[in-house]
Order: sequence, then structure tokens, then C-alpha cells
Amino acid sequence: MQQRQKETESELRAIQIVVAALVPAEQFAHLESIANDPNYSPSVFDSVRKELRNLRGMGFLKSCPGKYIGAMPEGRVALREWVELTPKDKEYLQLREQYAKE
Repeated sequence: MQQRQKETESELRAIQIVVAALVPAEQFAHLESIANDPNYSPSVFDSVRKELRNLRGMGFLKSCPGKYIGAMPEGRVALREWVELTPKDKEYLQLREQYAKE
């Protein structure tokens, strides 16, 4: 019984590490900011576009209708006008928050 509990704890810890590492810190900051700040307007340049495309490719974001990440202008951009969170992102944010507490 104790051996199985130790194995389960070890598996849970591995899952926690994977969940935390799934999205790099810079990209996670975008997800968290989009979710929590309706006015989030970072300075957009090529590296930010690349990060947003990566998040979209992983299924965490989707482009707003008629908007394209590549068409974002340089400078401060209200991201919620260009991208929106998916249910997958909301679930990921909850999981990551839950695992951060443990």
C-alpha cells in the first residue's frame, strides 16, 4: 500500500513538472495577462507574434474573426482584439495554479 502511494505521488510530481514546463515563462505571461487583464496591451514585435503563434498552435489561443497575428501592427496592441482564450487555456491556467499551490 505504501509503495503504491509513493508511486502515485511520484507520478503526480512528474505531471506537475510537465504542466509547469509545457508553456515557457514568456508565453505563460501572455496567457495569464490575457485571462486576467482585459486591457493587456504589450508592445508587439516579431518575437511576440512568434510566441502568440506558438500558443495558438498548441490550442491555447485562437485568432479573433477576421484578425491575423501576422497583421498585428508594431507597438502597443490590445491583444483581446486579436486573440481569445480557448477552453483548453482556461483549464491549463487552472491546473497550473493548482499545482503551484502544492
